[in-house]
Amino acid sequence: QYDKFIEDVELFPYDTRGLYVLTGGGFVRNTANGFTNAYWTQFKSIPDTPRYIRPLDIEIQARGGVWITGYSLSLLKDSIWVEKPVSGLHKFTQLKFLWSNDNYGLCAGIEDLTGSNSLAYTTDGGSDWTPSPFKSKMRDIELIKDSAYLVSTSFGIYRASDHGKTWTMVSTETAGSIAFESGSPTCFTADTASSHLNRSTDYGKTWSRFSLPANTDK
Repeated sequence: QYDKFIEDVELFPYDTRGLYVLTGGGFVRNTANGFTNAYWTQFKSIPDTPRYIRPLDIEIQARGGVWITGYSLSLLKDSIWVEKPVSGLHKFTQLKFLWSNDNYGLCAGIEDLTGSNSLAYTTDGGSDWTPSPFKSKMRDIELIKDSAYLVSTSFGIYRASDHGKTWTMVSTETAGSIAFESGSPTCFTADTASSHLNRSTDYGKTWSRFSLPANTDK
């Protein structure tokens, strides 16, 4: 049952010999590089959710906490999933914790009352979550350093420097996934409406646009 609807894969935080896999059949772990069936371990069933909402994302904290998104946020504790409610939000699609200090995190979900896409932030490792005033459909979330976060949307790129409490638009380009150079303040995102890339060299504060070379393949 593990080979259906694979949604996300994450390596162990401190041991790259193993990985976590989130599937339509449940949540499993492998401790032998994912190649030996005998080493697969299935955890307790993921929390019950409406049939049309599948968990989509695994997030692992620096301290080793394992989370999944779904109708609610859930934390794996002693091989049992513990739901962590977020006031006013459900149907979570993304979750990120800051690696250098995983007390700080950001999640994307749907507002209960309006159905709008929204964010919530935590400053205590996920014990409590506070709704953010940010209202837009998120395509990607990146927690950069210290208190700086980036969010890409179909309307532009937004940045927060206070752990997600307030947001400023830093680019009007239509943006998809955000990718950072390792150990560098430089990041890239693709303009999903054209053949352009956007680049920032200051942790997303300012952006420049450049075109990809023309495709000469015949």
